[in-house]
Amino acid sequence: MTVSLGVATLRPGESGAALFARADAALYRAKQSGRNRAEVDETP
Repeated sequence: MTVSLGVATLRPGESGAALFARADAALYRAKQSGRNRAEVDETP
């Protein structure tokens, strides 16, 4: 069993769709980086 996570924090004024898009992109980065890891979206 493996676990990959994508994490993002809601920014002021950001829509839910934008939040989920950033978390989803972080998830795919985690999977591409070897799986079994977490990636955090830290863009300003």
